[in-house]
Amino acid sequence: MIESVTLQSRPAPTPSTRVLLVDDHPLVRTGLALLIAEESDMEVCAEAADPRTAQEAALSSRPDIAVIDWTLGQWDAAELIAILHHIRPGMPILVLSMHDEVNQAEKVLRLGAQGYVMKRDASERVIEAIRRTVRGEFSFTERALAVLPDDLQTLVRQHTAPTENGPLASLIGNSTASPDASRKADLVIAPHPDDETFGCGGTIRLVAESGTPIDVVFMTRGELGHEPGSEPSQEERKELASLRMAEAIEACQTLGVRRVSFLDGRDTRLSEQPHLAMDLLTILSTN
Repeated sequence: MIESVTLQSRPAPTPSTRVLLVDDHPLVRTGLALLIAEESDMEVCAEAADPRTAQEAALSSRPDIAVIDWTLGQWDAAELIAILHHIRPGMPILVLSMHDEVNQAEKVLRLGAQGYVMKRDASERVIEAIRRTVRGEFSFTERALAVLPDDLQTLVRQHTAPTENGPLASLIGNSTASPDASRKADLVIAPHPDDETFGCGGTIRLVAESGTPIDVVFMTRGELGHEPGSEPSQEERKELASLRMAEAIEACQTLGVRRVSFLDGRDTRLSEQPHLAMDLLTILSTN
């Protein structure tokens, strides 16, 4: 499994649009929060990992928009969307999901959400999608729109401003595209979440400042980065992995890295996991 976060470097923000993030994966929330924090017109006002916490956050933090994962552990977003509409009438909701938009767009629309972003496209689309839905527009790709019934297609098209590539283009706008997006990136492959961000951080920074995009792939997630001799529980290992991954993302952001990816390799056993080679091949083929 590959989890990736695209990092952007922009001037310090002056927040205005308040965003509630709802996702049960800490890495996803961290990545989205980093992207949003770099925008001058929005801020993350609260985060939640489950529907109950999301309801409490919607009441206490008064967000302008909610970005919610379609699958929250044992729950899906359908009931939560209805509750959020009751708690914050008129607040737009943007659904973030790993599921194909073609299979979910109609259901999401009929539940009252204003947009749908697939997680694989999140780093490129989510900022523009937030801006669009806050403006009262819908945010769906042309691919998703093509499978909608005629009545929903008409509704979405009437409430979506055209882009320079036509209505409902892929929404990869200037606000999220790297100035060096057309250049091939240098790829750094590291066994653990601290090896290359700290071990050769100076070199990474120099290369990034030269204008060459830098991507970093971590083969593991740091779950065994504990003190020698200690025996952490499974839950402690999970928490440690989340901490190490968040630290690595923050370090890479500082160094000017464009994209960070984490594989699901097990510490000390990389040679026994041939599927990691296919994950690396996938990354290399799109790098």
